[in-house]
Amino acid sequence: MKEDEKKIKLRIRVMGLMAKVLGDNLEIRVPERTDISELSKILLNTFRERIERENIEVAFREFHAHNLILVNGKEISALNGLKTILKNGDEILIVNLTRGG
Repeated sequence: MKEDEKKIKLRIRVMGLMAKVLGDNLEIRVPERTDISELSKILLNTFRERIERENIEVAFREFHAHNLILVNGKEISALNGLKTILKNGDEILIVNLTRGG
């Protein structure tokens, strides 16, 4: 990310196993025009150590397959899928469908 790159603030709520790693509520700043796919990579890089310790990398690498993702109350398949561009103040809900074992 460039220093002069504009950032937006997102509010993220998490349910399921991912909450153990990310917490159930967080705010994060990301570059403008970040989409859901890029957000998953940002989260993976930010929380990599904890994610590896809990062995849930697949939930981030195959983000849409392992999570129900809503942006402002709308499931992303009703928007633009993983290419849904996020905007300042968006609220994202991630319901992780991965089970422990």
